[in-house]
Amino acid sequence: MPLKALFAALFLAGGAAAECPAVLTGAARLLVVTTPGMSAPTGTGQLWKRTPGADWQAVGGPIAMVLGRNGLGWSHDQGALARGSEPIKREGDGRTPAGIFAAGEAFGMGPTLLPEGRRRTLTEGTACVDDPRSPAYNSITTRRLAKGISHEKMWTIPQYRQGMVIRNATDAAKRGGSCIFLHVWRAPGKPTSGCIAAEERHVEAVQLLFDGLPSAVAILPRDGGARIAGCPLPGLARD
Repeated sequence: MPLKALFAALFLAGGAAAECPAVLTGAARLLVVTTPGMSAPTGTGQLWKRTPGADWQAVGGPIAMVLGRNGLGWSHDQGALARGSEPIKREGDGRTPAGIFAAGEAFGMGPTLLPEGRRRTLTEGTACVDDPRSPAYNSITTRRLAKGISHEKMWTIPQYRQGMVIRNATDAAKRGGSCIFLHVWRAPGKPTSGCIAAEERHVEAVQLLFDGLPSAVAILPRDGGARIAGCPLPGLARD
């Protein structure tokens, strides 16, 4: 079942569903990020791990995190979880996409704790396209290929010295997608333009825990657990 249809079924059925998204059911590692509400630019992260058939086990303690300066907006493919006038994420709105996502590749610059070859090294010209007009929207490419379109010059951004891609769904027509990462924060409490960020040691801990394993990232308001009762996430309130 497509992710959007699944979440619609969850929402309309009050949480009853026969299956959860494959990105979550198949995950061996998980980062859950919760915020006090949709407009909050700060939140708390918690890492989890499990072996097949076992329950989730917490790894370490809570992680202080920052999000988009305007809080959260539901990912365009998971909008069925929105309540009332809660916003949907759009390119350039200063919001972090809310929902459940696959974790993508680790990236960074300089020293890394990961084994050699297990992280994309950002070199001069590495760019992520944030222009919905481009076929390369929401993808990491080179400055040469991104010439003439809006893009992030990733190698020039100090906070990208350690990071990880969050695979939010791309829909250029809806201006949904953008380049969303976990990366190092500028400072405690300083929000981002739409990514999630934490202290460098915590970003490295995520890279190490997720390395080589199917992993997911859940980004939700505090009451988000009640909306996906048929697809439980560890550490979230059910009401």
